[in-house]
Amino acid sequence: MSNNSRLERMIAAMDAANVDAALLCTPESMGYAHGFFEDAHERMMLLALRSNGDVAMIAPALSVEQASRSGIADIRSWRDGESPLSHFETLAVEWELRTAVVAVDSAMRADHLLQIQAVVPSAMFHPADPLFGPVMARKDAQELEWLTKAGAVVDDVYEELVTKIKPGLTEVQIEAMIRQMVLERGAKPTFCIVGVGPGSAEPHHLNGDATVEPGQLVLMDFGCELGRYQADITRVVHVGPASDKVKFVYRAVRSAILAGQAAVRPGVPGSSVDQAARERIVEAGFGEFFTHRTGHGIGLRGHELPNIASDNLVPLEVGNTFSIEPGIYLPGEFGIRLENIYACGESGAIAINKKEFEEEILEL
Repeated sequence: MSNNSRLERMIAAMDAANVDAALLCTPESMGYAHGFFEDAHERMMLLALRSNGDVAMIAPALSVEQASRSGIADIRSWRDGESPLSHFETLAVEWELRTAVVAVDSAMRADHLLQIQAVVPSAMFHPADPLFGPVMARKDAQELEWLTKAGAVVDDVYEELVTKIKPGLTEVQIEAMIRQMVLERGAKPTFCIVGVGPGSAEPHHLNGDATVEPGQLVLMDFGCELGRYQADITRVVHVGPASDKVKFVYRAVRSAILAGQAAVRPGVPGSSVDQAARERIVEAGFGEFFTHRTGHGIGLRGHELPNIASDNLVPLEVGNTFSIEPGIYLPGEFGIRLENIYACGESGAIAINKKEFEEEILEL
C-alpha cells in the first residue's frame, strides 16, 4: 500500500469522526502518513492534515530538504531564533481552526501543545491515537513483509546466542553480544533485557553485572528495527540441568502462549486472547505471578494497538500484528516469559517468529 493510500485512510478516519484537522509530530505517524521519518527533538515540527485532504508542514529549516523529498508540497519553515507559532497562526486562519476539532499526536510535547492551544483557545483537542491507531494497526502486505524480515533477524540472533552463553558472562556482556549480532545482520538494535537468575523474575529488569552461574536461568527479551518496522522476542535458557520446578513453570508458560495463539482469529477481542493464555497459568497455580497484559501491538512502534489485554474488547482484524508473551515471575527465584509476534490472518494466528518453542526448557 502506498503512502497516498495510507494518507487516504487517515483522512477517511478523520472525516468519519468529524475531526477537522490533525497535527502529527512523531516519526512514526508522519512516516506512516507521508513517508517522512524524522524526529525534531525539542524543535516544533508538525505535519498537519485537514479532513478535506489538505496537507501542510511546519518544519525547522534544517529539515526542509528532507521533507520535500518525501513529497510534501506545502512546507512552512522557520529558523532557530524565529517562532514556528507564526506559521501555525496563519494555518489556523486558512484552515479555520479557531473553533475546530483538532486531533494531536499523543506523544506531542506538552510545551508545544500548550503553545498551540494558546493560539486557538476555542478549538477542541483530542488525542490522535484512538483515531489513527486502528488504521495503523491494519498492516498491509508490505508492512507484514518487513515485520517478517525483522522477526527473522531476532530468530537468527537467538539461534547463535544459545551457542555462546556460558558461565562467567554478565548480563551487560550478553546484551553487548546481542546488539552486535543484530548489527551484523543489517538491523538496528532497539532494546535488550537480560535477566540472570533472580533478575529474570523482574519483567523489566535493568541489566547489570550479575554473572551467569551453573544452575541458573537466563531470560532474554530483545528487539530490532528493520525497514522502520520492529521485532520483539523473549526466550529463556537454563545453564545446566533445570529443577523440576523450573521445568513445570516453563511448561505452564509454553502452554499459555500456545493457548493464546490458538485463540486468535478475526472478530475475537484482545481480551479473549489474554484470557486464553491467562487461564493456563491460573490452572497451573501461578495466576498471581502473571502480572502484566498478554501482549501489545507492534509495527512502526514497538508498542501500539491492538492491546492483548483483559480490558480490550475491540475485535481483532486481519492484518493486526501483536505479541503474545505470558510470563510467571517468582520474586527472588526466577521468571519465565516466552514471546512471539503474530499476525491475525483470515483463519487464525500467523507466527512472525518461525522457531517453535522447545517442549522443555533448553538446557545449555
